[in-house]
Amino acid sequence: KGSYQVRDTLQNGEGYWLKYASATLEHFAGSSFARETINVANGWNMVGPPSYPVRAADIIVLSPTTFSSTFFGYTSSAGYFTEDTLSPGKAYWIKVTNDGRLVLDAASVEIEPTVPSTLAGKQPHKTPSQEQLNTLIFKDNQGRERALYFSSIPIELDMKQYELPPSPPVELYDVRFATNSSVAIAGKEKSREITIHISAAEYPVTISWESKQHASMRINDKEVSLYGIGETKIAVSEG
Repeated sequence: KGSYQVRDTLQNGEGYWLKYASATLEHFAGSSFARETINVANGWNMVGPPSYPVRAADIIVLSPTTFSSTFFGYTSSAGYFTEDTLSPGKAYWIKVTNDGRLVLDAASVEIEPTVPSTLAGKQPHKTPSQEQLNTLIFKDNQGRERALYFSSIPIELDMKQYELPPSPPVELYDVRFATNSSVAIAGKEKSREITIHISAAEYPVTISWESKQHASMRINDKEVSLYGIGETKIAVSEG
């Protein structure tokens, strides 16, 4: 718990990070299966479906375990995104309360296993209450974008909906508030400072914003107003 571990044997139902020098297609031999029971621990878990797609809504959570997040996939181009159907050959983050088990049954999805599709069409994780929030976009020199959202006035939101899964391995681009969330909300005093963590970016990084509220960002000891529409650049990492 709490860190990534090296594994030499892959288990059914568990998720893993793998690094390749270039895009490749892996083939796995064996029998297909449509149902899998997975052990999960309190907190975040990486899980994968059996040999067929599984709808997230069809996954059975065995008591005393309960879901405390949606399912998240990851793509290098868009970062974390929410997913409603788990595809074979891929892994997904899910946060649960209490140790327990999940039952993934593909019987209700009449789709044969296929070559894993690309994630090019997936969209980054966005909020259902985005109209209440202001937007920050971080685009690095490779064209990879990550979005964060904020409000400089107090609003009522269930912040559990916006918690992000654990940071990906250090070589993968990631942007998040220090609270491990994609959203930051001002406190009752209407003033709050929150650090933004940028990992594995290729600089310069362009930061653009669209905000109907007054807020500011401190970059290299310089205060940048985020009101209205604008952009600025970070030339190099601060450390």
